[in-house]
Amino acid sequence: MTQLRPCLGWHPFRSLQYRVPAELRPWLGLTGSLTAGLSHLAGCPLHVEIIAQGWFKPHADEALWVGLHRGEWAWVREVRLCVHGIPWIEARSVLPRRALVTWARPLYRLGNQPLGALLFRMPHIVRQGLLIRQDPSGCWRRFSLFGPPEGPQIRVQETYLPDLLHYLSSEHT
Repeated sequence: MTQLRPCLGWHPFRSLQYRVPAELRPWLGLTGSLTAGLSHLAGCPLHVEIIAQGWFKPHADEALWVGLHRGEWAWVREVRLCVHGIPWIEARSVLPRRALVTWARPLYRLGNQPLGALLFRMPHIVRQGLLIRQDPSGCWRRFSLFGPPEGPQIRVQETYLPDLLHYLSSEHT
């Protein structure tokens, strides 16, 4: 996995991993499909609740990571991954047009299907880096870039919500 450089408050997982609660550490550092891993943990599929999706201008830091110019639009998808109606993860994906017209076309019409369900079945797609930070509310976030080695990238960010940490801290682990 290629390492991304620290920027805008984001740091490589291994540089902050010991500040992350022990029960959350394996999930924040997971390099495989978070959706598949959490589905296995819960013993049931995760339900995808769409918060928003459509053509938007990404935040400045998101645009920087995927190589967009200021004011350029991208397909942005925000979802919650829920178990039995309880949100565990909020995810935000930024898909530049140049990724959508090439390799990422199947990701455009996911509906309520998790992005990871398709992304990790695409053998030519690689994850580039894994950066993390803690947001002001105390939630941990991570993001990676995905794409073909020499092609356009998409940015996938996941926020680990308090109910997931509570579940991991309980007798279910």
